[in-house]
Amino acid sequence: MMEVFNHRIYKIFNETDEIDSINDQYWTLRAEAVSEEERNMGPADKLVHVYHFTTKDRVSGNTTPMQTFGDPFFFVLREGETVREVRERIRSKLQVSEEEFSKWKVAFITMSKPEYLKDD
Repeated sequence: MMEVFNHRIYKIFNETDEIDSINDQYWTLRAEAVSEEERNMGPADKLVHVYHFTTKDRVSGNTTPMQTFGDPFFFVLREGETVREVRERIRSKLQVSEEEFSKWKVAFITMSKPEYLKDD
């Protein structure tokens, strides 16, 4: 279970956390099943937070500061995996058509600045 604020994962709860520690006044609560991949992570695998974002105003098309939207989720990155392989697993997880997903880019975000990644 997690707290989500501004479409980003803010806090991850442990199974031992007290119910009193949950603040649902400002944040959205989200529960997500632990995936098979997460249960079988290797020592070099990384569990990352994934969220959707845009840098364009949807009405005017002009560039804007990064805006997040949608439901964030956890995702396992495997050692030695290419961005192309990651993209395909994300597409499969989200059940998005190849045509629609081809319009999406993958980026690493640091300090709200996206660094777009190439497939290789």
